[in-house]
This record gives sequence, C-alpha cells and structure tokens, in this order.
Amino acid sequence: TCFKGEGHALVDGLLRIGVFKNAELRLINAYHIGETDNAKGFGAIKTGMKMGLRPEKGGWPAISFLGHITFTNFGEESLRPTYITPDFRFLFSKTFTDIFSLSTNFGMEWDGVTAVSRPLYTASLGISITDWLGGYTELYGFFPEAYGPEHSFNAGFTVWVVENLQLDAFYGIGLNDRVNDKFFGMGFSWRAFQ
Repeated sequence: TCFKGEGHALVDGLLRIGVFKNAELRLINAYHIGETDNAKGFGAIKTGMKMGLRPEKGGWPAISFLGHITFTNFGEESLRPTYITPDFRFLFSKTFTDIFSLSTNFGMEWDGVTAVSRPLYTASLGISITDWLGGYTELYGFFPEAYGPEHSFNAGFTVWVVENLQLDAFYGIGLNDRVNDKFFGMGFSWRAFQ
C-alpha cells in the first residue's frame, strides 16, 4: 500500500533469513505505481522478525509473533511514511488432518501518516490437494479508528514446481465499500539455503 495517495504494488519483495530454529529476520520492499499522484518507485523499507512462541501440541495451536518497523528515510520520498511505523500480529495455526489446516492472526498496524491505528484480523483455511498442489481461502480485515471496518476475501493456489521453488496465484473481492471490489496477484518463493 502506498503511504501517500492511492496506488498499487507491482512487485513485492520479502527476504527472510533464519537466525534460530524458531526465529527469522525479515526485510520487505515493493515497487509502487500511484493512481492519483503519479508517484512511482520503491516504497519505504520495512524490517522485522517472526518468532515461534509455542509449537502446536495436542489441541492447542502453534503460536508465533510477527512484528515490523517501516522506516522514513528509504525509498521514493512520496511513498515514505511521515512517521516510523510499527505493525505486529500474533499468529495461530492448527493442523486438523493431512489435508486441512486453519491459520488466524490478530494484531495492529499504524498508517504512517497519522497516529491512527488499525486493528486487524485474518482467518485462512489451507487445503493440501496433492504433494505439490495446495489451495487456500482467506477472510481478513481492518478496523481503523477514523472510519468504518474494511473486510476482504480471497482464494488461491500454490504449486511446488521443484523442491525449492513455489508458485502462487490468488483472486479476491472486497466485502464492503471501504475496499477494492476485485484484486489479484501472483508470485513465487525461492528457498536459497537450507
């Protein structure tokens, strides 16, 4: 998302580096094109970490913490936040069978332009169709302090092409008038080292 003006991210990049068995460092950036202000270029850099807090055991889900900080001094000036901007969420995941799993998360993010916060949620049902093909459905939303809630739904597929290369694609819809009517995306994940 562009911080100033409306726009689209054409390329999202996420670099994850495992530092411990249950923790990773994360670096995120994207190339944006603005709709209303002609801003384009690489946005602000977001850095953070994900840490496993508790493994899945018995009837209890696995619990992790995910947190980031977006900085104000990197990227195209018109795409930077006004303030250093945190976001965080707690992630819960539960495997029910070899085929079905459920993931949820709850957290908070700030818009970077004001001190306005947005509580957020996600609920995702994962489906293992074959050893190399998976699918998912996802409901997610935000509850900004300044205006009404935003809810969206999407569904997608993941395909393992080779051992370390995964392709994915998704299509989604907005569930109320605060969000885009339709959106889609595709991407790939490459694991460089094990």
